[in-house]
Amino acid sequence: MFIVKKQFQDPLFKIREIVLSKIPEDVAVTRINFEGSKLAIYVKKPEVLLIDKSYIISDIV
Repeated sequence: MFIVKKQFQDPLFKIREIVLSKIPEDVAVTRINFEGSKLAIYVKKPEVLLIDKSYIISDIV
C-alpha cells in the first residue's frame, strides 16, 4: 500500500505569482497579504499604479 503525501501549498503563492506577473517591476512590490477578506498590495511607488498605469489595478481585480 502506498501513502501519497499531499504537499501543502500556500494559498497566497498563486495569487502572488499572478499579481507579480501583471505589475511592472518599476512599481517595486514589497508585500502582498490578505487583510481580512481583502488583498493588500504594498509598493514603493504607488503613484505609478494610481496615476500612470491605473488600468493594471482593474486588470488584476
